Amino acid sequence: MRNLRYVSDLSDFHQVFSATLGKMAAVQGRFADIVGNLDWNVDFDRCEIAFGDQIYKIQFIGSESNVSDTWLWGFANQSGLSPEATAFSHEILRAGREWGLQAFSKPGFELDEMLNGHNLSIAACGAVGENLCYYGCRHDKGCAFVAITDAPDLLFEPLSAHEFVKISSGCIQNHDVDHKIFIKSFLEFNGVKFDENVEKGGFFKKAKDEIVAKFDKELLIKFDDKGRILGSLSKAMG
Repeated sequence: MRNLRYVSDLSDFHQVFSATLGKMAAVQGRFADIVGNLDWNVDFDRCEIAFGDQIYKIQFIGSESNVSDTWLWGFANQSGLSPEATAFSHEILRAGREWGLQAFSKPGFELDEMLNGHNLSIAACGAVGENLCYYGCRHDKGCAFVAITDAPDLLFEPLSAHEFVKISSGCIQNHDVDHKIFIKSFLEFNGVKFDENVEKGGFFKKAKDEIVAKFDKELLIKFDDKGRILGSLSKAMG
């Protein structure tokens, strides 16, 4: 298990997604900077994807269908892909069965706001794989998602406090996540130590629930009684 220290229920996709989103948002942003708008070409026989003269090794994750509006994992795909091409998807299946996580173990299902190709690839690459990013290869009938297995090391380098805040703010605004799981897991991926201060309130005492992240300059993140971040993260940089 990777980046799942703060997940209390591994069968809950929402928690697993919350734990992996920050890490994968950082990685995906950096990969997008590298490949830009270059045309792509996939060769599943060679397990490679090319962006211009950049060539990366891949594993097939799964696919979205525009025709049926459904998702199908690579391990259930009957299109004759080689065992090498679908090896990672079988790792996802094993994890799903071990954790009781149906989103990983069910061969296919209808797409919705939470269970879609991008979110499933984020959770799979972030929780099951190691040092992976992914790419969505869009075509006329849908989109095939592949994991990049030899992604450049620079994609996984630590972020500055400013980068952390920028990515965290965007993720929390645009996705339904457990804020505490998201923040703690993202800090852990980034190698940043933190203190957690939780104090129950009383008649004459306000409750306290905060995390102090030990960047070069401390980052104070406060939470409300429902575990959601109070105020703007950008204002938390002291």
